Amino acid sequence: IEQNSSVGLKHDLIYFVMPDRYRNGDLSNDDLSGYNPTHTAFFHGGDLKGLTGNCQDDDGLARLKKLGFTAIWLTPLVVQQPPTDGGAGYHGYWGVDFLNVDPHLGTNQDLLLLSECAKKLNIKLILDVVTNHTGDIIQYQDKTAYIPEKFKSLKNPAWLNELSNYHNVGDMNNCWSDTSCMKDGDFYGLDDLATEKKEVYSGWAEVYGSWIKKFGFVGFRVDTARHVDDLFFKNWSPLIQEQAREAGIKGFTIFGEVWEQSPTDLMRYARVNKLQTALDFPFQRVAVEYASASSDASTLRNLFEYDDYYTDIESSAQNLVTFLGNHDMGRAAFL
Repeated sequence: IEQNSSVGLKHDLIYFVMPDRYRNGDLSNDDLSGYNPTHTAFFHGGDLKGLTGNCQDDDGLARLKKLGFTAIWLTPLVVQQPPTDGGAGYHGYWGVDFLNVDPHLGTNQDLLLLSECAKKLNIKLILDVVTNHTGDIIQYQDKTAYIPEKFKSLKNPAWLNELSNYHNVGDMNNCWSDTSCMKDGDFYGLDDLATEKKEVYSGWAEVYGSWIKKFGFVGFRVDTARHVDDLFFKNWSPLIQEQAREAGIKGFTIFGEVWEQSPTDLMRYARVNKLQTALDFPFQRVAVEYASASSDASTLRNLFEYDDYYTDIESSAQNLVTFLGNHDMGRAAFL
């Protein structure tokens, strides 16, 4: 039996790109609040027009095609929370309007043009999505959560403005949940959604299903997948797969960011929580250790001997997404 034959990215070479840091193709949106190319915590001017390029012979998608990449994974493109003195959401993980492209990166039409170029070049598009949290809008007075008056309608769609759709138990490192702070607490202060609620997981299916249907994404990388409730992927993934089928996309792939460096911990998310597949953090750790000569080949051998732990009728270690470095830890040579 071919394990998990529905995974559609198993033969692809994926280029991971943060559009704000790639190429500035549109100077007209550089004067927006949060733009400061002299500071690493703010927008630097890169945008979807810069990533798309002329689709023929410049430094946009045509360059990535020439380098041999067959898929592009983009960090979240949604509208970010207002910038603070300390930084802005140039990376995409502080979303508030999940139905539109952040104006620093361009417009929905710009994304459509990028999608058309990718299709012309036979490049697959993967979108980074956030389901665990939104930007940091909810505040606390003692242990009582509230939304500041000026932000009561900031989030889009409207159900994201309902306090009852969040756990509201404070930061995950110091929360007052009766269960798990890792699941219920705010991820570094970001508003933690009650992903176990039908209104939330069904709402996310509608939101991200619209990105599939409008722009032709063939896969999602799910941010902070370790922090949603244990039933989330059982509830949400079938709804997303249905949206993909309605859009005529075969082999739609959902891979999660589960920062677990032990195979016996990571495999539970695939076999028990039913996350389709995941980034291979155990391989990243061992491969970098081996390459830097801090361990020998026996460490690699031991890692691969755990592969069968991932195996059931729907899961296989062969589907894990391999990488050596990323935007959170640094590139492989740095490590």
